[in-house]
Amino acid sequence: MYSDSNSATITLTVSLKAGSAPAQPMSATFDQQGGSIGRRDENDWVLPDPERFISGRHALIFYSENAFHLTDTSSNGVFINRSATALGKDNVIKLEDGDTIGIGDYEISVSLPQPE
Repeated sequence: MYSDSNSATITLTVSLKAGSAPAQPMSATFDQQGGSIGRRDENDWVLPDPERFISGRHALIFYSENAFHLTDTSSNGVFINRSATALGKDNVIKLEDGDTIGIGDYEISVSLPQPE
């Protein structure tokens, strides 16, 4: 069945790195195929981390039930909306426009296109 929802995308943008604006703009856009985030080169979005706090594959983005979700696949946690408590390994959260994702020293803003 054909649906316009095939064009759904999510954009993640680093808003802060170690408490300051990043020197270079960093962002990634994922479509319904989703993708991985981590420090290893084989990820769809590589976040440089010389201290190795970020896991090789830290999180997965996927699309299900007309929404984007994030799965925490890390050892050190993903923090949603500046929560003091990590999401927790293998736990999933639906992402909303304006959410923030904390991964290591990175604070990442979630941007979803608004329905027309």
